[in-house]
Amino acid sequence: MKTKSFFLILLFIILNNRHYAYAQDADFDIYGIYLPVEYIETLERTKHNPTAWGVLNKGNPYNFFYIVKSYHIEAHGMGYERGYPLFLSETLKFRFEKTGDDVYLVDHLNNRFKKIPGDLFESENYNAAINNFIGNIILDELIKSGDIILENDLVTFPLLDNKVFRIEWQSFNPRAVMHLVFEEVTDNQKLSLHIRSNEYTFYRSFTLYSADIVLRISL
Repeated sequence: MKTKSFFLILLFIILNNRHYAYAQDADFDIYGIYLPVEYIETLERTKHNPTAWGVLNKGNPYNFFYIVKSYHIEAHGMGYERGYPLFLSETLKFRFEKTGDDVYLVDHLNNRFKKIPGDLFESENYNAAINNFIGNIILDELIKSGDIILENDLVTFPLLDNKVFRIEWQSFNPRAVMHLVFEEVTDNQKLSLHIRSNEYTFYRSFTLYSADIVLRISL
């Protein structure tokens, strides 16, 4: 057998075994985006995105989310663009569990992650999927009241002449005042959300002065 053919066959076996390594025991759909359970629980409790990300930034080994695809698991650190495929030796240590309708991933560092809603395809914009998930938690009360409409990480404000904003990626600074950040689709105007009890105040940019209030909603 020629050397080139041998290595092509070997590569095929490795790729298939890599897929088999983390899919062999799962009788449920494991493909998708996984966010840390600790992050999700903190976000549900505080509705403050920077604080929720900040609990993971404590000097401990922690990937911020995983994308499980057909033939590899992709790890992402502090920034959506920094994904990289994991080595086979790492994915062999991964476990997948199902509790009710929820699917969990336990990684090689024994950190626990939860699969977020939505089907994952190779071409899917996972930034939008994550931001949509975040928005549904933080903006839950406003969505229920009809004061905003959220679809695919795009937020429509009926009270602002139906202007449309995209939910933005935020820093990992837990001391940040804003709960969530938005950018208008047409003219790049920035809004930041600050929540006090049941009062949702949207400010222009990241400042918190009364003159910069764009919209205030009390529930």
